[in-house]
Order: sequence, then C-alpha cells, then structure tokens
Amino acid sequence: MLGAEIGRFLHRYFIFRPVLVLKGLSSKTCVVVPLTTSKQVHPLRIGIGIVDAKEAKVIISQIKVVDTKRFINKIGVLSKEKFDLIRKAVRDLF
Repeated sequence: MLGAEIGRFLHRYFIFRPVLVLKGLSSKTCVVVPLTTSKQVHPLRIGIGIVDAKEAKVIISQIKVVDTKRFINKIGVLSKEKFDLIRKAVRDLF
C-alpha cells in the first residue's frame, strides 16, 4: 500500500531523511511528510511510534512533493488507524 509506506529519501548533501508517504501523485512523484526523533512538543508533530528503534513523529507542517527516484529504502508500514489520523491532520491544515 503506497500511502502508508515509511522510507528514507536522499536529502541535500547526502543526508538521508526518513519520510512518510502520504499519497502517490504519479509513478514519478509523491507527497511526503518528514519524520523527526526530536522530543519537542508541538501540535503539528504527531507521534507514529517506533521507527528504526527510535520514537518518531511526523512534521505535518513540512509536507512536500518529491521525486520517487530520491527514495532509497522502505523502513516499514504504518497502521491504517494511525495513517488516517495523520491524513486528517494534514487535511485540517488547509
């Protein structure tokens, strides 16, 4: 299921940034939100559980469209309930 995949993509200067794929737009682009392991509490940071042995949150204020060529590997899959909660939060931004 494309919408619930969590993976990493190549960020500037060869920094690998974990992201949550929200929606595929075409075979070449998709909408993602980056993940963070920061402990900072903010209404636009939603916890998604453990990713790569660390507590992770999505930063829904940093939603972006990326080229699928930037993806390196798949980390895991999010539960449907958690994914629906994040999609609702993103929709509420607009």
